[in-house]
Amino acid sequence: MLTRTEQETKLLLRAIPNGVGELSLIRASWFMGFLMAILNSDETPSCSSFQL
Repeated sequence: MLTRTEQETKLLLRAIPNGVGELSLIRASWFMGFLMAILNSDETPSCSSFQL
């Protein structure tokens, strides 16, 4: 599941200009961390669970 999502993210980033792509990569990394924190815990994740 994670590998598939990473591939999809890379494909999306390729379609974005470099300047915006770098910012999107940071947001994508944060968002993936946020999703994994939710999936890996039954409780509401704290901010420390998905810091950059």
